[in-house]
Amino acid sequence: MNSDMLLSHNGRVLSDLSAVMDLDNIYVTEPVLAGGAKHKKKVYVNKKKNKHRHIKEKLATLRYYSVDGSGKVVRNRKDCP
Repeated sequence: MNSDMLLSHNGRVLSDLSAVMDLDNIYVTEPVLAGGAKHKKKVYVNKKKNKHRHIKEKLATLRYYSVDGSGKVVRNRKDCP
């Protein structure tokens, strides 16, 4: 019997077999090795795509209109039909 095995009888750990009678159940427990082999880190084939982020532009409406030399307001961009 290994030194790391535990014998138990009636819910108590046994140090010797003197308290055990005939036809009594004796339970043998052995500790399990924890933290076995870790999984390998996944290797990605393609690069990660960057998400599209909307960048707010200050005073963006100034790009739609301009003032010419005579003081008239002119549209720089056309409306969608």
